[in-house]
Amino acid sequence: MRDKRSQRTEEQIQQHNADARVSMQQLREEQSEDTRAERNEVIRLEQRQSRRFTYSSMSLILNIMLIQKW
Repeated sequence: MRDKRSQRTEEQIQQHNADARVSMQQLREEQSEDTRAERNEVIRLEQRQSRRFTYSSMSLILNIMLIQKW
């Protein structure tokens, strides 16, 4: 009787450990997805700012060139 109880307890511990490993893996995957999404958003914002800066710079250069011609 005692062996059956200890065996059942051991099986429960192993199942609990397996469940915990699965939960931890799912958490890591969710964190990876969140991190990836944040990084992609930062890249998009940086690209948008870069395009704005390029446009502003080109506009300024063209204005200077036009003023110099006058």
